[in-house]
Order: sequence, then structure tokens, then C-alpha cells
Amino acid sequence: MKKLFTLLSLFVVIGMSANVFAQSSTGSAPYPGAMHNYSVNGGTNNGSSFTWDVLDASSSSVVGSIATISAVGSGAKTDATVNITWAATAVPGTEYIVVVEETDASGCKNSKGLPVIITQSAFDLIVVNGGNACYENSVEVTWSGGQAEGDVTYDHGTAEVTYTVKAEGVGATETWQFTPGVAFTQTDIVATTVTVKDETSNVVSESAGVYSLTGPQTVTITVVVDNNNIYNNGSAANAQDFTATLSLTNVAAGTGAVESDATNNSDNLSVSRPNTSQITTN
Repeated sequence: MKKLFTLLSLFVVIGMSANVFAQSSTGSAPYPGAMHNYSVNGGTNNGSSFTWDVLDASSSSVVGSIATISAVGSGAKTDATVNITWAATAVPGTEYIVVVEETDASGCKNSKGLPVIITQSAFDLIVVNGGNACYENSVEVTWSGGQAEGDVTYDHGTAEVTYTVKAEGVGATETWQFTPGVAFTQTDIVATTVTVKDETSNVVSESAGVYSLTGPQTVTITVVVDNNNIYNNGSAANAQDFTATLSLTNVAAGTGAVESDATNNSDNLSVSRPNTSQITTN
């Protein structure tokens, strides 16, 4: 296939389409890592075969380095519709052209081109804590009948903590996913339940605790935490206080776009009670 596309021809686009997601990665302005569908003739072969390529500004092919061309479903890479995945290392601001040459049954050929500019990813999942929390119930105080420090014990029970996760840079029909995990600054503290709720209802996790949602929205994560430590009169006044940190793993956009900022995938809050001292007397 002759690579006779000049910089001027980058801006001549006729009869070629790419899937577009508003305010997200698009076929003509893809995020690094994103995959998009490209087609001509409504994706119908009509007895023709098609040769797809991606060229840089010097008309050199970047297939295999910047772009990967793959078949759609059970189709072939020589069909009128293909998927192109843009490398996660693609540099925003760099221009390329997607070109296709159609060869009909008689051997007659025609070509079309679509200019593409790599765009800085706006896909981001932002975790924000819902505020510091107290325990849910009163302290369970137990006395064994002796006078030693360890004869009076305190069980603080459970606390409910909340966080929000806001998805940015995804299209209205684009999926995104994450796996939530909670860590604590004390041992013997466990998360007994994790509930993820979108704007209307609870979200059921898929395999391995992965939650999948659609479109730009904010979800709420509620975690019930059980402090299994038992404290006594020898414990510090703030012994029951701890920090709970929610972190997201398996973060992904449906297009495969890289996340713009992976540093805001976690946040923490404190669970505490008033730091009441031991009782003193004269």
C-alpha cells in the first residue's frame, strides 16, 4: 500500500467513522491505552478486502509499536471494521493517521484516511473519605471481679465508615471498574461487610471482588469495621482509636485508557472515641 499521505491530507476525512464517547477517549482523540473501533462502508465488506495501517507524520507505519490492529469479534483484520488499541506509552499531542485501502473483487482500489491526535487521559477514579467516625454502639465494659488493671476490660465493637469514588473522563456508556480494599493501623481489626452503592442501588461485585459501573458518576462505599481488640485499665486512653484507609486496585476503563492520576485512588479517616482517662479518686 502506497503511503502518499502528506500532512495536508491528514485533515481530509471522507466516509470514515470512529466510535465517539463525549468527554472521554474518542477514536480521533484517543487516550493512551485506549481501544476504539474504526470502520468504512458501515462495517460491511461487500466482497472487498481491506488493508489497515497507522502512519506517523513521516508516513512510517507505527503498527506494532504505537498501534495494534485487531479483528472485531469473529471477524478478520482485513474486514471493513477493525479495532485499534493505542499504546499506553503513546505521547499526548502526537498526531497519526489511520488509513485503509479497499480492494474490490475486480482488484480496483480506493483509500481513505482519518487523522488522530493522542490526547492526555482524563480517566480518573478519585477516592474521598466521608469524614471521621465514632463506633456504632456504647463500649461493653466487663469486670471479672478483681482489682487489677486487667480485671476491667473494654470491647468497642463495630464502626461504620464511608468513602466516595468519583469517576471522571469516561463516556456515558463506557464501563469502569475497581476492587476496594481497607487497611487499618491496628491488628485484629477487620472489615465485616463492604457495600458499594451507585446513585440508585447497591452494586453487586463480580469475581474477585471487582465492581463494574457505567458512565461518569460517584459511588458510595460503606464498610462495617469490627475492632476485635479487648482493652483494659492499663491501656492508653486512645488505645481504641485507629485509621482506616480505603485503596482501589484493578482500576480500569472500558476502553483500556490509562488513568491520569493514580495517586488519588486511596484516602483515610479516623475511627475514635473521646479519650476518657481512667477514673481517679481521693
